[in-house]
Amino acid sequence: MLKTLNTKYVEGRALGCFEGDQGAAFVEIITQHQRMLYGYIYTLVRNSADAEDLLQETNLVLWNKRLECESVKNFSAWACRVAFFKVQNFLKTRGRSRVCFNDNLISKISEMQIDHADMHTINSAMLVNCLEKLSSASQQLLKLCYDENHTIQEVAKQLDRPVGSIYNSLRQIRLKLWKCIKYAIIKDGSI
Repeated sequence: MLKTLNTKYVEGRALGCFEGDQGAAFVEIITQHQRMLYGYIYTLVRNSADAEDLLQETNLVLWNKRLECESVKNFSAWACRVAFFKVQNFLKTRGRSRVCFNDNLISKISEMQIDHADMHTINSAMLVNCLEKLSSASQQLLKLCYDENHTIQEVAKQLDRPVGSIYNSLRQIRLKLWKCIKYAIIKDGSI
C-alpha cells in the first residue's frame, strides 16, 4: 500500500533532504507537517500556548537532527516521537501546580496519535490515487473549486453552467471518491 504514497513525504531517503538545496526540502516537509504536529502536541498538553511553544522546540530539534532524516521511513512517526520526548520533558519539568497525566497515559495517547497520523497518510495516498481515476473534466472542476479558490458562482460562470449543476457535479464527484476510497480500504484490509 505504501507504494502508492508520494515517497517524498514518507520515506526519508526519498525526501531529497540532502541533495542540492538540502535545507529548503527539509523546511518544506516540516512545514507540511505543522498542523499534524501541533494537533498531536495539543492532544498531549491540552493548552494552546504550551502546544505552540513545544511545536517550536520540536521544530528546532527536527532541524538539528535533519541528517538523521535519511534513515527515517516515516517522517510523521519520527516527528511525533521527537515531539513526544519534548512533551514528556515539559510535563516533568513543569511545576505540579496543574493536574498532569502519568507517563503511561501520555505514552498510550502518543501511540494512538502516531497510528492516526499513519492512517491519515495512507488515506491521503488513497485519495490521490482515486483523484487520478477521475475524468479530466471532474479533475478540472475540482481544481477550479478547490485549488484556485473560486466561488461556485465564479466557476459556474467560467464554465457557462448553472450553479445547481456545479453543486450536483461536485456531489457526484465526492460520492465517486468516497466509493473509491472505501473500496481501496476494504481491498487493502484496513477495516
